[in-house]
Amino acid sequence: MDTPPPLPFETAAARRPVPRSRLYGPGYDPVFRGVRVRAGTVLDYDQRLFAARLVLGESAVFVGTSAAHALGVRTAWPDDPVHANVQGEHPRRHREGLRVHRDALAEADVVSSAFGRTTCAARTAVDLACEGSRGLALSRLDALARAVPLDVPDLLTRAWAARGRRGIRQARELIPLLDPRSESPRESVLRLAMLDFGLPVPTPQLEVLDPRGRFVARLDFGWEEERVGIEYDGAVHRESDVHSRDLRRHNELRSEGWLVFQLDSRGLRSCDRVFAAVNAAILSRREGRRSAWNWDMG
Repeated sequence: MDTPPPLPFETAAARRPVPRSRLYGPGYDPVFRGVRVRAGTVLDYDQRLFAARLVLGESAVFVGTSAAHALGVRTAWPDDPVHANVQGEHPRRHREGLRVHRDALAEADVVSSAFGRTTCAARTAVDLACEGSRGLALSRLDALARAVPLDVPDLLTRAWAARGRRGIRQARELIPLLDPRSESPRESVLRLAMLDFGLPVPTPQLEVLDPRGRFVARLDFGWEEERVGIEYDGAVHRESDVHSRDLRRHNELRSEGWLVFQLDSRGLRSCDRVFAAVNAAILSRREGRRSAWNWDMG
C-alpha cells in the first residue's frame, strides 16, 4: 500500500504505508521535524496546528496567536509560527515554524478546542496584550473580543496579578481600550492613534440616521453629537463602483450636517494634521452648541 495517512501525518505513522526511502525523498516535504506531507502540498494554519500537535503531544497547550486561532480568530497566515506551551521535562525545543514556551500555566487557564488543549480566552487576551507593538496587540485584542466574550475587569485583575512579566505594562494600558466593534487591524491602529493624540473617545461603526430614522451611512468612527466622523479608506475604496458609492454617501452625510474626514494607509503614517483638524471641528461644534444653548436660555 502506497497511500499515506490523512494530512498532516506523523513520520513514524507513515513508515509502514510509505517506504522510508520514498518518505524522505523528493516526493515529500517536511512540515516540522517528524511530520511530512506530499511535495507541493499547501497547508493552512489549521493543518499546521494539527501537525504541531503530532510533534508536541496531547499535553502541550497552544498559546498566544495560536490559541487565538484555536478560539476562532482567523487572522494567522499559513506560514506563521505555531506557539505552544510545554511543561516539565518535555523534550521539544524551538524549531523552524514552531515556538515552544515553558511558562507556568494554571489548569484553570486551559480549555479544550478543536485543536486540543489551548489557553482560555482570558489568558489568551492577556498574552496577546503583552506581545508585539501597541497597535498590533490592540488589533489582536479587538479580534479576540469579536470571536469570544471578554470581561475587561477580569482581564485587568489578571494583568495586575502578573507583576514583573514582560510586556505587562502594555497589557494594563491596552486592555481597557479593547473594542470588538473595530472591524479590522487598521481600524484598531487608527483608534489607538486617535486616543494617543488626545481626541475624545469615538464611537466605532457609528450608524447615522436622518431625522425620519432612515439609515444614511455607517462611519468607521464618529462623534454623534458634534456630527464629526473619520473613515479609513483601504484599496477597495479606489475601485470605481465603490468610489461612486462613497461619493453619494458622503454627499448625503454633508446634507445631514456631518463633517467626515478620510484617511488611507499613507495618511495613517502622518495623521496628526488630520487629527488636529478633527479636534478643531469637534471643539468648534461643541462651542456652537453651547452658544445656541446660551442664546435659547437668554
